[in-house]
Amino acid sequence: MENQPAINQSGDNRLVVPYDKDRKNITFYDTFVDINGDVIKYDDIAVIQSAAMNNSFMYYIVFGNSFTYNFDFTTYDGVKHKFKRYGLSVYGIGIYKRIKKEFETVSPPFYGIVVRKVGERLIDRLANGATANICGLEITKDKITYVKNKKKTYVIDRSNFDRAVTNNSYAASFAEIYIRDEKKPVFRVSLNEPNARLIVPIVNTFFEFRVNEAAANT
Repeated sequence: MENQPAINQSGDNRLVVPYDKDRKNITFYDTFVDINGDVIKYDDIAVIQSAAMNNSFMYYIVFGNSFTYNFDFTTYDGVKHKFKRYGLSVYGIGIYKRIKKEFETVSPPFYGIVVRKVGERLIDRLANGATANICGLEITKDKITYVKNKKKTYVIDRSNFDRAVTNNSYAASFAEIYIRDEKKPVFRVSLNEPNARLIVPIVNTFFEFRVNEAAANT
């Protein structure tokens, strides 16, 4: 059984995550990430897209497994930075298990540091009056406007907002937004879509019910 890659938490606010059998590193800093020499500043990131796919297959008498994951970033100047890993095993021989374990080590810092940093920057901009367009949602600090199926327009604010959640199923994960008196989400999108992982934390920052705020307004 292969060992998990060791994460090195440095004393100078660096988090070093090795991959590719410890031959390469991803280093997370306070303001940027260095993916084996590809340096990306968090403030420069306009679009984040990530996905992971675990697949089993049988072709006649051949049985195998594959695992693919990627983290893609597009900066405001249009430059695309792609990080993709793929592992295949046939009859248990190959690198499928290693790539799957690698993802389990690499993904938490990507989500917990890079996605969080980009989300926090966007939250600051929204708080100062900006508008964000993510997966068909037009978001400001006061309302969300969404046209569903090019037919019905929803305007969501604190008066009708219920919750924004991440729904993890066996096959896929989704960002969902619910409004009051509706059993089904009025908005649902795969987390694999560009910037979809920013939706739930951003929406909840501005629209989630807070007891102390409600008391202050009564």
